Amino acid sequence: MGDAEAVNDVQKLREIQDEIDALDQKANDRERNRQGKLAAVTLINHKRREEMRRNFLDPSKIQFDTNREDDPFTRKSNKAKVVAGGSKKPKEEAAPKEAEAPAPAPAPLVKPIERKPEFKFNPLLMKPQRTSHLAKHLDVEIDIDI
Repeated sequence: MGDAEAVNDVQKLREIQDEIDALDQKANDRERNRQGKLAAVTLINHKRREEMRRNFLDPSKIQFDTNREDDPFTRKSNKAKVVAGGSKKPKEEAAPKEAEAPAPAPAPLVKPIERKPEFKFNPLLMKPQRTSHLAKHLDVEIDIDI
């Protein structure tokens, strides 16, 4: 554009200005399109927010449920749990028989084997290893303030 101004080439200046105007128009169209999409999303979010605010703050829609069986903070159920397989047993077997006492277990015929306590590794009871060969690789600096 500077070359066209220096030469005073009007035709070249018009072509360059037309290209700049076309690019500006495209940029404005794209920005308007982007802003339009964002505005639509913003409008939808605002409507939903207002609807939720009305639903939560409307005194006629507030429900007080004081007879709750479940504690909402622990999310544990206080209801009785169903045990599977209870209906498969006949009622006679399900009820314990009081007349029959369990027979005492027979005494073992073999003397149980006594086991010695297992050895547990304790690093404090281990003998210290010789580390004098490593001392030549250490530099010790001690600063004592007197």
